Amino acid sequence: MLFKPRFKTNFQPTWNEGVRNVGLRTFTREGMAAATQYSMMSAFLSAFALALGADSLYIGLLSAVPVALWTIALLPSALFCQKNMAKRKWIVVASATAARLMWIPIILIALWFAASSLALGMLMVFVTLATLVGAVSTPAWASIAGDLVPESSRGRYFSKRTVATTAAGLTASLAAGWILDIFGKNDPFGFAVIFTIGLGFGLLSSLLFSRIPNPPIIPSKDFHGAAIRDVWSDARFRTFLILFGIWQFGIMFSAPFLNIYILKTLAADYIWISIVIVAGGVAGMLVQRGWGIFSDKYGHRTMMIISAFGTVPAILLWIPATSAWMLVPIEIFSGMIWAGITIAHYNYMLEISPSRARPVFAAMFNVVLGIAGVFGPIAAGLTAQHFATQTLLGLSEYRVVFLISGVIRLAGAILFIKFLAEVVEKRERVKPGFVFGEMLKYGVQGGILRGHHAAGGFASDASTIEKGLKGVATVVGKDIRAAAHVIGGVVERAAVEADKKGDRISESGWPKQDEKKSDEKTHLRVNVSN
Repeated sequence: MLFKPRFKTNFQPTWNEGVRNVGLRTFTREGMAAATQYSMMSAFLSAFALALGADSLYIGLLSAVPVALWTIALLPSALFCQKNMAKRKWIVVASATAARLMWIPIILIALWFAASSLALGMLMVFVTLATLVGAVSTPAWASIAGDLVPESSRGRYFSKRTVATTAAGLTASLAAGWILDIFGKNDPFGFAVIFTIGLGFGLLSSLLFSRIPNPPIIPSKDFHGAAIRDVWSDARFRTFLILFGIWQFGIMFSAPFLNIYILKTLAADYIWISIVIVAGGVAGMLVQRGWGIFSDKYGHRTMMIISAFGTVPAILLWIPATSAWMLVPIEIFSGMIWAGITIAHYNYMLEISPSRARPVFAAMFNVVLGIAGVFGPIAAGLTAQHFATQTLLGLSEYRVVFLISGVIRLAGAILFIKFLAEVVEKRERVKPGFVFGEMLKYGVQGGILRGHHAAGGFASDASTIEKGLKGVATVVGKDIRAAAHVIGGVVERAAVEADKKGDRISESGWPKQDEKKSDEKTHLRVNVSN
């Protein structure tokens, strides 16, 4: 070797609750860096294509083509991960890092080739390559997340993690919109700036993920490995894939065109993309913890049904909007709904998939997402082009796209109620109507927004976000080797501070003894910690 690393990359500490807690905190910080990257790069990709002269069909293809190849790569990636479970963390790190480095040519397009007739073709190629390489990490990431986070507290942990990542993403989104407006709509240099900043945070995310302890693989009685036929033979999982695929098609029918609608139809500035994103993100942060609590209590299936119905008006209300400011209250509502979707759908997938076979199960789940992500945007792009000169019910172009998307979402939500199975071996099946009533009764009054421990809970979230941002700022200014030690010190100090707080649930999600007793005495315990 030419040099000897200052830290041991193959070091694996003895697994215990303390190690898990440190891993979970690092996992949250890694998510904050990744969210910053997404908000600076992928979130503005369609806007960048529009600045290069793309039309509606190209926007649809830019979303669909990379996802098509990503989908094809998922199953081989899952089988590769399953055969190398001991190395799954390094599979994530290597794949994610390589995918992020693929953005360097995209930055060069913004700097020197924006006026070239080849710019859009080059953009398609490098976005596709980045997505394809990143696909290798997807099954391994899902496997680690499923084993790292205790099943009994996944809703609470992921709600807290999402609050932190959302805060980081919203900050980055506002900064990106502000930077783009400084340079103006006709100057691609602004995109080069935000993509470069995003790339830095993406590489930081890879570094942080490398510091997460690789959790032990949870043994399964049913699977010691899995082939595709084993996944498809699981009736409950197969039904979930089909139903979720229908609903996700409705989502992807409109998702790639929301920013284009703001810029093109409403003729708004870039900053309005950020404002709309922030409005939804802040609303989601306020209710995220409540969704997590109800999801753990009543089941992820029920939360998925309630939030799936909420996505219908969330898109249909875009149709009458005639200016960007009208989208702000719509996105506040939408952000509250998507907070539930974010927690429920992935936790449900983790809950019904066995640990040992989770890479293949997760890959099949993502294949369904990919299929919807391929055909939805292409169909929507063709629809938008057709109705640019035609009308349907008095609507044209993107408003027709939003209408069709709402209808498909409604059909998917109805199918969830009728066919989606509850995990009856873990909890009784509860009617979504009853749970929704409980959410209105306890959630708004004393759980989701102003719970018994709301002040302490949101203070805890603010503290987590502040520490995370400070850790990020410290790492950016350091040498990459020293960064690992700096982050580790921050994580350890945070763990010590957390242990001193007697009124909080640990990062693993296990309540303290006095909280367990309180839960038994209260009809609905609303605890906004973790």
